[in-house]
Amino acid sequence: MSFVRPLSSSRGMQDSDLVTSDHAALASHMAHCARARGAWFEVRRWLQDGHVMLSSRLVTVALVGGVSLAAVTLAAVSLVA
Repeated sequence: MSFVRPLSSSRGMQDSDLVTSDHAALASHMAHCARARGAWFEVRRWLQDGHVMLSSRLVTVALVGGVSLAAVTLAAVSLVA
C-alpha cells in the first residue's frame, strides 16, 4: 500500500502541464542567473568582499579614517598659513 498520491491527481494537472511548468520555472531561474552574472557582477563581488573585510574591523577603520582626516586637515591648514 502506497501513501504517496500521484501529482496529477493531487493537483488536478496533467503530466504535460507539470513538465511545462517545470520547464518555465527552470527557464526563469536560468535567466535570473544570467542577469546576476552580468556586466556588474565583478564590481558587486569586489564591493561585497570589501564590505566583509571592513565591517569586521569597523572600529579600526573608523580610527584610521579619523586619524587620516586629522592629518590631512592639519596639513591643509599648515599650507594655507
